[in-house]
Amino acid sequence: MNQWVFSLATDKLSVTMQIARRIFVVAQKQNDPALMAGAYRAWAATLYFLGDFESARQDATSGLQIWRSGGLQSPVEEVYAPPVICLMVQALSDWHLGEVASCPATIGRAISLAKELNKI
Repeated sequence: MNQWVFSLATDKLSVTMQIARRIFVVAQKQNDPALMAGAYRAWAATLYFLGDFESARQDATSGLQIWRSGGLQSPVEEVYAPPVICLMVQALSDWHLGEVASCPATIGRAISLAKELNKI
């Protein structure tokens, strides 16, 4: 995940997408819902920065659905909680897709969740 975050900030997005793909494959092999939620977070955020807002929103929603299934404990320390990032990607994607009215409520949920998870 650290490599993905670094790549998102410094590399070409094609490189970042390759890293996100590797994260996704590892999470699938581990068959761990917490890792899958994190993988969807990386995938959705990368797609967002690539400008594929519809796919980004869909994958962010998938990550949230996994997280909402309950009881997820990540085996790794997370700097950015996957469900918070997924909510942010959802809101940003909705805005780009013209669904502006839903954005403030979604960002509000992201802020509340981040506070709840002590991530901000």
